[in-house]
Amino acid sequence: MRHLLLSRFLRRGGGSGIPNGHYHHLPLLRALSSSPSPVSSDAELRKYAGYALLLLGCGAATYYSFPFPADALHKKAVPFRYAPLPEDLHAVSNWSGTHEVHARVLLQPDSLPALEGALAAAHKERRKLRPLGSGLSPNGIALSRAGMVNLALMDKVLDVDAKKKTVTVQAGIRVAELVDALREHGLTLQNFASIREQQVGGFTQVGAHGTGATLPPVDEQVISMKLVTPAKGTIELSREKDPELFYLARCGLGGLGVVAEVTLQCVERHQLVEHTFVSNADEVKKNHKKWLSENKHIKYLWIPYTDTVVVVQCNPPSKWITPKLASKYGKDEALQHVRDLYRESLKKYRTETESKDPEIDTLSFTELRDKLLALDPLDKDHVVKINKAEAEYWKKSEGYRMGWSDEILGFDCGGQQWVSENCFPTGTLAKPSMKDLDYIDKLLQLIEKEEIPAPGPIEQRWTARSKSPMSPASSSEEDDVFSWVGIIMYLPTSDARQRKEITEEFFSYRSLARSLWDDYSAYEHWAKIEVPKDKDELAELQARLRKRFPVDAYNKARMELDPNKMQIIFGAGQATGKYAMASNEPLGTISDITEGAGASEEPCLVGTGATASGSAGASPSHSGAGAGSSYGSNGKKRRLSDEELGIMAGLTGAVNKLAEAVQAPVVVQTTDVHPDLYQICMSIPGFTDEELMTCLTYLLDNKRQGDGFVKMEPKHRVLWLRQHLAKI
Repeated sequence: MRHLLLSRFLRRGGGSGIPNGHYHHLPLLRALSSSPSPVSSDAELRKYAGYALLLLGCGAATYYSFPFPADALHKKAVPFRYAPLPEDLHAVSNWSGTHEVHARVLLQPDSLPALEGALAAAHKERRKLRPLGSGLSPNGIALSRAGMVNLALMDKVLDVDAKKKTVTVQAGIRVAELVDALREHGLTLQNFASIREQQVGGFTQVGAHGTGATLPPVDEQVISMKLVTPAKGTIELSREKDPELFYLARCGLGGLGVVAEVTLQCVERHQLVEHTFVSNADEVKKNHKKWLSENKHIKYLWIPYTDTVVVVQCNPPSKWITPKLASKYGKDEALQHVRDLYRESLKKYRTETESKDPEIDTLSFTELRDKLLALDPLDKDHVVKINKAEAEYWKKSEGYRMGWSDEILGFDCGGQQWVSENCFPTGTLAKPSMKDLDYIDKLLQLIEKEEIPAPGPIEQRWTARSKSPMSPASSSEEDDVFSWVGIIMYLPTSDARQRKEITEEFFSYRSLARSLWDDYSAYEHWAKIEVPKDKDELAELQARLRKRFPVDAYNKARMELDPNKMQIIFGAGQATGKYAMASNEPLGTISDITEGAGASEEPCLVGTGATASGSAGASPSHSGAGAGSSYGSNGKKRRLSDEELGIMAGLTGAVNKLAEAVQAPVVVQTTDVHPDLYQICMSIPGFTDEELMTCLTYLLDNKRQGDGFVKMEPKHRVLWLRQHLAKI
């Protein structure tokens, strides 16, 4: 290389026209041939000597500050871990893993007297206590770090009246268990949501719904209830006993008391024939009015970036016509193109070796979709490919199937996800306004215009009106029909950074949909409202809800039944930094968070957001920079987020435990368990941490069982957990 450089410069110098051109490259020759010069001055020598002394001093200080034991050289390094959470702190998250709280109070009464005693004690001590169901609500409506009460142990069927077709149950019973109990009496529930793992109390309190333009939301099935209240104890409500409060509490969001017992109106057990077929927007517009009125249950699954609309119609079987139940394509044929897309995507994003994994052929469609999305969930072009594959899958899945109503009306929603669902009036069956289809048309246009990586499906369903004034489908007109539209973004990965990015994109997507709400008088499902952290946005949301719902009447009832605001709504559901938008801040909390059990000024969407003066724990100081406070760059006092507090606590624990960690014996454990096993097992709702940890320990010790558990559908995981715990 040196000869090449010299010859090149010699040629340039020789051709420059300068006499004796060989002198032109003399400086270069000197530079290339000369040896490095010595240190130019004593100043530089002193500088490097100072660096050396500083390094030696730091080493000595470290050695004497954290002395090693004699056998330290023979020990292996251990990974750093933050100090563990206190043993009395319960970690509770919702099913999607989007919201989580740590609470010291999590009660599980097993009888009505025990529940009454728990609420009476909390009321006397002026502690907050929120009723917690199965934790299926996407927004974690029941989560509160101040304290929760779960009725999972109050799950008995108390009475069945086959003649009147009614059933009285404790509110902690799951919908699936109730349906099984009703089977022997020839009864079932009128309608179902997509899943059946909800506790009946939460199922009715948040205004859950199925689909069918002549069928109301499930709160309409409630004909009487026992409500345990902080101030008045247990009260019985029905259409005859205090009807105004009954209708208000029927969809009461757990804010008026804890529903202990419910009497539901049932129907005769019946079968349904489900017809699934693929259509398009033009065809749907032509037939929408007819389909809405002729089908007992109907829903549309719109797939963004395609012209595909999946139509699902469910009706009682005809006495005269027997449908052809066999599908044109088998399961493997319907899934083959999705598997091929996944293998091709693996070659692009990962390795060719993974694309040859035989396990791919055992995955269901929703599992394949999750894995495809996990490769690049926010790349619009990648999502479009997945949506087109989904459209093709539904095309190959057209056909009929027949079964009992509770089996047919269920729907595999996929894995963990963010969801926003709104409800708006769409005329009557006799005179549909067609606003439901107009809304979808504008939403799909916005998605394409803004290039949102929106996966499918956008689910659209319908219900009749509800008499419950707090229901989004509330109406005084008997013939009114309401449309429910849900948008979604899946969380197919446990990677914290990727989940955060998906969350941010989802809230942009939701904001886009929200721009349409006012034009259609659309309001979000109570279990899917995400409370803003910003005070101004919160005030705007409260004002908007006040226009739709009887907030004054609701607050009046709350002041009578719960004057200490023990069961304040949306009070302290925490969106953890691992899953949520951009921070660990509690969901909707706008005041300091102290170390006590919920001493915070918790906003209520349908109330004033005032502080319950008797909350347990010390009240935050507003006059100085106490715990949970700091000062911003503008010199004004600001409040530390949970993320900052967590970091401070973690660093403090780390410093205190560092020497101990260095000296601690190393436990080396080699295992090849599934990387998602811990997250999947410990995030299943309806079980205590102790129960889940018992099951997790077994699965970790039995690799084949653990791998099989990961591959199960969510409902089968719950069944396995119950059976395993019953054996212990």
